[in-house]
Amino acid sequence: MGLTHRDVRRILELLEQAKHLDHVEITLGEYVLRAGKSPLRNASASAVPAAPAAHAVAAPIPAEAPAREAPPTEIPEGAQAVRAPMAGTFYLKPGPEEADFVSDGALVAEGDTLCLVEVMKMFNSIAAPCAGRVLSIVAEHGAPVQTGDILMILAPEAGQ
Repeated sequence: MGLTHRDVRRILELLEQAKHLDHVEITLGEYVLRAGKSPLRNASASAVPAAPAAHAVAAPIPAEAPAREAPPTEIPEGAQAVRAPMAGTFYLKPGPEEADFVSDGALVAEGDTLCLVEVMKMFNSIAAPCAGRVLSIVAEHGAPVQTGDILMILAPEAGQ
């Protein structure tokens, strides 16, 4: 039995909320999850709180990507942004030799898979929130994305 992405997120949320707990270690068979609050967290009142870092011993952890500016993206009136629900790596296709899930101008139905966001070796499908047309693919295939980044812009069908 392993931990799901949801399990890890919930553990990190609980750790963040805990007042008298600064780290946690969970062992499930050969997998170990260690998470802790940054020691700089309480260094000064003006310090920005750091999110707890989690890492699994069984899988390598990618290096932290340098801070980047979000591309300036204007969302046309009536259009809908599809945003990254979590930080990870954006993939426009299911595999290296396979076709993209969607392309600019493609028509999609509500629930169609638009792309994947990979987090800790788990691939999370991002579904179309409504039926419509893909106006623009903003994120770059294979690039890191942060929670809330715009991945694509959709023009919903009339009446959506």
